[in-house]
Parts: sequence; structure tokens; C-alpha cells
Amino acid sequence: MMKMYNMYGMNEDMFKPEYTLTLNANHPLVKYVLEHHEGETTAMICQQLYDLAVLSNTQLSPESMTKFIARSNDIMMRLTK
Repeated sequence: MMKMYNMYGMNEDMFKPEYTLTLNANHPLVKYVLEHHEGETTAMICQQLYDLAVLSNTQLSPESMTKFIARSNDIMMRLTK
């Protein structure tokens, strides 16, 4: 749309929504992340927590939803071992 109206000077990132993520510091997963900064699964847990927070308020983009589903499957497979 910006190209149609010759608005080339504008950055597409200007229209991306901003989020404020508030976490319960007493939740066991949040405590785990705080105590295991460089743990094997810490990044995965952080991504999953973020996606779950976004899902509770809006839809994920198709790309984010694909990653969320793959990560959820990975977590479930780890639980079966």
C-alpha cells in the first residue's frame, strides 16, 4: 500500500504492533528461566512462554504458528523420553 501511494520514505516496521510482556515471577517456568540462563532448554521455554502469551491475546502469524507447533511437538517428544 505504501508503494501504491508513493510513500517510499516510510519504513514498514513503523506499523508493527508493540507488546508488553508481563510474567509472573513466582511461576515455576519463569523461576527456571531466571535460574538457568544458559540451560539447554531455556531459549525454547522463553519462546514458548512468549508465544503462549501472544496467543492468549491475539493470533500468531502463520510463520510463528508453524514454529510454535513444531516447538510444542519437540517439547512433547522430550517428555516421552
